[in-house]
Amino acid sequence: MGSEMCIRDRAFAAIFLLGVFVESASGFGLGAVAAVAVLQGSGLPRDRIAPLALLSLSLVPWGALAIGTQIASGLTETPLATLGADSAILSIPVLTAALTLFWFWAPGGFKPSAMLPEALWLTAMLTILYFTNRMGVVDVAGVIAGGALFALRWLIDRARGREPLRAGPFAILAAALIALRLMPSVTPALASLWTIQPWSDLYSFPPAAHAATWLIIIAVLFGLAKGMTPGSICTQAKAALKLAWVPTLVTAGYVVLGEGMSGAGSQTVIASAVAGALGESAGYATPIFAALAGWLTGSNAAAHGMLAELQAALGVATGEGGTISITTQNVVASAYTMLSPMRVAMAAAALGLIGQEAAIVRKLAPFALAVLVVGWVAIAFS
Repeated sequence: MGSEMCIRDRAFAAIFLLGVFVESASGFGLGAVAAVAVLQGSGLPRDRIAPLALLSLSLVPWGALAIGTQIASGLTETPLATLGADSAILSIPVLTAALTLFWFWAPGGFKPSAMLPEALWLTAMLTILYFTNRMGVVDVAGVIAGGALFALRWLIDRARGREPLRAGPFAILAAALIALRLMPSVTPALASLWTIQPWSDLYSFPPAAHAATWLIIIAVLFGLAKGMTPGSICTQAKAALKLAWVPTLVTAGYVVLGEGMSGAGSQTVIASAVAGALGESAGYATPIFAALAGWLTGSNAAAHGMLAELQAALGVATGEGGTISITTQNVVASAYTMLSPMRVAMAAAALGLIGQEAAIVRKLAPFALAVLVVGWVAIAFS
């Protein structure tokens, strides 16, 4: 029994602490990869590890330093802190659904002595997420919430004599970003060095002050500390850039497409047509559109580039209001990236389950339905 509970504790930490932390810092589904790496040695069946690891993507609104949430905010002129805080509230039932599935699959099942501390950990995470978003540090809210709790869990495991999970470079990144945010004058000073703003109605990109730049800097320093040569680091960087240009162009393409549709007035026309065709029920199409966009693109940034402005226009046309519509778009589309073919294929490949992707999706079907219900309830009570 002790070994069973040890496996459960480690699985929970890998999915909801380490996985969320890594995904918030890096994005691209790497939170699930980190969870897979830990769970592979747990003794759990591989066909159960895959859906468990994918649950680490439950808080994708803050994945990749919340780039998707920032894009949705910029495209729809929704205050970023408001969208972040509202998304944190709407994520409560989403994360609850993920935790419930974990209880079904984890060793020990619905054991109250394990369920209570697990629920408290996620309550603490959602609380930190909400208040950091309210404070306006949306880009690093997930890093702070996941990083702080992961560090606390590391200390607890060390104190109890258990082998803690490790995420050295991400822990250093979290500490650096928190330190930058605690020194208000530093970020503006770094931003003043250089700012890139390709679109006047979207957020600017100050390289020296952006968290992504510090992720690269810390990764290089960590590699050097581990004995990598500058040449090998350059080789790895070239390989990463070679892989990155396609998703970067695709995401930019979705944003440009959305901007073009908005400039032509298409968003308003389509929203009015949907409202006219579905009448009072038109608002309930919002979660469905969001789910399809998240599933199709596998990226909340691309999903928002494609549909954020349409969703906001639909919210206005149906009377729900643009804010609740774009919040629903943000949370539902982000959650459905977990079910996208590329994310499922990535988990399957990591576990040698190629060809069993459909079985993995079926295991996550209750979560998918729960997320849609959350979206519909949000629209109903708007």
